[in-house]
Amino acid sequence: MSANPSSSSKHKRKKIVLFYWIVCAILLLVAFLIWLLIWRFRVYTDDAYVEGNQVFITPLRPGFVKAIHSDDTFLVKQGQLLIELDKTDSLIRLNKTKEKLAQVVREVCQLFHQVFAYQAEIQVKKAEFIKAEQDLQHREDVLDVGGVSLEDFEHAVAAFNASFFSLKWTEALYNKALAAIQGTAIITHPLVLAAADEVRDAWVQLYRCKIYSPV
Repeated sequence: MSANPSSSSKHKRKKIVLFYWIVCAILLLVAFLIWLLIWRFRVYTDDAYVEGNQVFITPLRPGFVKAIHSDDTFLVKQGQLLIELDKTDSLIRLNKTKEKLAQVVREVCQLFHQVFAYQAEIQVKKAEFIKAEQDLQHREDVLDVGGVSLEDFEHAVAAFNASFFSLKWTEALYNKALAAIQGTAIITHPLVLAAADEVRDAWVQLYRCKIYSPV
């Protein structure tokens, strides 16, 4: 017994229609899930406008603009680099202040060493003064009995006076050198602090060659 061709054709059409509706249902389900999870959180309109605060940025130092990393209406983040100024002069000044600081530290070190040297020299001058005083006293004791000549005694007096004033001169130099460092250390000496301030100022000027977004 042969099958009916018309019934077989109807059965195929039913399968096609069923498959079509299954695909449509799957697509609708996928679209609904996309809307549910993503699209429904998006806000859109045809006539919207954006309002924001304008922030005017003024550089803290003059200079030639070397690079611009943003423009009007661009979205920027806080701390983002916006503009770079030419920093050639700032680098030169920073290097010069560093060299000056090193030189000042060396000079202050010499001041401290000079004080130590004068301290040692004072001890030498005191020993020479004591010797000259003893020599003068010995000659004075025997001068009346002819133990030394008048010329030798006068030379002893001159040596005593020279030794005395040499000691006083060395003590004066010591006090002068001490006044330049008294109450300080090398790192706290006013000259070193002033030179260090110049280095910090030069570094700040170099840092200000880059302008960052404040907000």
